[in-house]
Order: sequence, then structure tokens, then C-alpha cells
Amino acid sequence: MAVQLASPSATLLDGVPVTRNSVDPVYARIVMCLVVIGIVFVFSASFPTAQTLLYGTHPLYFLYRQLAFAGLGLVAMIALAYVGPRCLVSDGVLGVASALGLLAMILCRFGPFADETAGSACWLRLSEGVRIQPSEFVKLVYILLLARILARPVDKRYTLLHMLGRVSGALGVFLIALLFLQKDLGMSLLVVGVTLSMLFIRGFSLLLVSALAGCGGLVGVVYAMSSPARWQRIETFLNSDSNRLDGGYQLCQMLATLARGGICGLGLGMSPDKWGPLPAPHTDSIFCVIGGELGLAGGVGLLLMFLWLAGRTFKIAERAAVPTAWYMGCGIGVMLGLQALINIAVATVSVPCTGLTLPFISYGGSSLLSSMMAAGIVLSISRYKPLEREE
Repeated sequence: MAVQLASPSATLLDGVPVTRNSVDPVYARIVMCLVVIGIVFVFSASFPTAQTLLYGTHPLYFLYRQLAFAGLGLVAMIALAYVGPRCLVSDGVLGVASALGLLAMILCRFGPFADETAGSACWLRLSEGVRIQPSEFVKLVYILLLARILARPVDKRYTLLHMLGRVSGALGVFLIALLFLQKDLGMSLLVVGVTLSMLFIRGFSLLLVSALAGCGGLVGVVYAMSSPARWQRIETFLNSDSNRLDGGYQLCQMLATLARGGICGLGLGMSPDKWGPLPAPHTDSIFCVIGGELGLAGGVGLLLMFLWLAGRTFKIAERAAVPTAWYMGCGIGVMLGLQALINIAVATVSVPCTGLTLPFISYGGSSLLSSMMAAGIVLSISRYKPLEREE
């Protein structure tokens, strides 16, 4: 029997009558505000580096590129906002995207355009000065795949054990590509954290999730110990005061940059540490520049904005019309919030260096594009609401 749809804006989404509305304006404004903050501080943190011979002599080198990435990201975000959640998790889209993503990650290690940096083989150099990090985009595909697996109803033929097995298989494939091909421990930790969070949201017991987290932590420690360089990074973090002349100098410098900012900061563009002592001021350590120039008030304000973003994402997911969209929104909310938290924890020397960027803020085309694409998916979810919830 056909479902009668009285409203002209009504449609069916996975058999559920829904209405198509405009995107969530609050979420869109939060995202664009973060992007603008990122552009401002990418310029503030990068113009000293841009004047070195390595990148040319133009102080606006990184600013122009970040503006171009933001423009591309805006187009991608708008396009994804008007693609239905059903299309994003269809078998064809997930299959092709997963295959292409894994192929790109393999080429990062063995392909002719592979570009290994700081011991990690996670970049493809397309031309001079143009690189992409495929794992930034594959992690979105992975979240969509998890949402498809977790949203399937449980019955006699598809039990929670079957569901856990499929999730473990997807995670295993992704971790093999990340750990053993790309040697990217930071992204691996993020993916594991998102997976465990989504399992808990699905209803798996806290004891099981904690046990899986303990096993994952043990594997991470063993993997770190297998590489002298990775283990040295952990030892430096644990004994930064006694290694100030070695790697601990950079950790101490990050804390010093934040300390100089005080409560209200030194003023926009006035942090002296970005001229040399601070490592990667426009990427990994950009939060230190923000803390140095806007002070504790600015740093806490940015952290609250990310909390607001994550909270709004969960609110949109809670109102989702279908279970798949609910898990998609939750996964993206956890990913953006957890990645921001890890980056800020590194900047405050609370955890060892991971190499993860600050979403929407740090310089980098792959990071900014993937973050804005994730926001576009959330905006797509916000457009569809069940008819009975419409006010």
C-alpha cells in the first residue's frame, strides 16, 4: 500500500516519510566561523615561514593557498549538503570510494608519487607544492561504512556478534593501511577512538568497549616500541624537562608560547615564537599561536566553539529521520571533536605528538577539505526530518 504524502516537500527516505527543509543555519554559521578563524591564524602563524627560501619570499603564500582550499571546501560542503543520506551510504558509492581510497593509501607507500615525511608515508605529491593526504578522506568513507553496518536492524540472521565482526573487519583493513603501509599512528588512534565511540552509541556494553580499548592501547604501545623513532618521541614526552636540548625543546617551546599569552594575549600577529622556536606553527602548533596571541581567553573560547560544534552535530543527529543518518552524524561529531581535543592536548603537552591537525583551523588542503566535507554531510542530515516531528 502506497504511503500518502500530503506535504509538497515530503518524500520517502528508506521507507520513512520525511520533509526536506533548509540546512541547519546555526551549524553552518559555526563551521564558517571556524574556517574564518583558521584563515586569519594561518596567515598570522605562517608569514614568517613563507618568507624563507624553502617556500618563496611572498608572505601571503600560505594565505592564498588556504583561501583556495576554503573555496573548494565550500563548494564541496554545499554539494554534499544537497545529496541525500541514502546516496552517501549506497553500496556503489561506498564500494567505489573505499576501493579508490585504499588504492591511494597504498600508492602513498609504493607509488611513483609517494612522499614520505617525518617517517610517515601518508602523502601523494601530485606536482611541485601540491600534495594530498588520502587518509583524511578515507576516514569519512570509513565513518559512512560504520554507519551502514551499525544501522542495520538486529535479527536472527544478523546478530550483534555479526555486527561486531563486520566492524572489526573494516577497522582491521583500515588499520593495516594506516599502521603498516603509512606508519601513521596519530590517524590510527583517531579511527580507533571513533570506532569505539560508535560501538558504545550502538549499545555495546561499556565493559566490552573498555576491553577493546585496552587491547587497542596495548597494540599501540607494542607498535610504538617497534620503532626507535616513535618510542623516542614517547620518552621525550615523559621526560621533556631532561631532554630540553633534544626533542624536549619543542615541547617546552609550545608551553612557553602559551605562557607568554597570559590571560588576554599579546595581540593578533604579535607572538614572537612563530619566527623560529615554535615547531610547525601553522599546522600542528597553530593552537599555541592562538593561545599566545589571544591568551587563555582566546584558547578557551576556541575550545568552547569546538564543543558547541560537536554538541550541535549530536543534536542534528538526534533529529535524524533514519538510523543510518543518526550514526553518520554521531560518527562525524565524535571525529571532529576528538581530533580537535587531541590536537589541543598535544599543544598543551598533555599527550605525545600525534601529527593530527586542528579541524578547520590548521593549514592544509586535505585537512580543511575533509573537515568541510564532513560538515556538508551533517548539513545533509539536517535537511531531512520525520513528518511527525515537523512543527
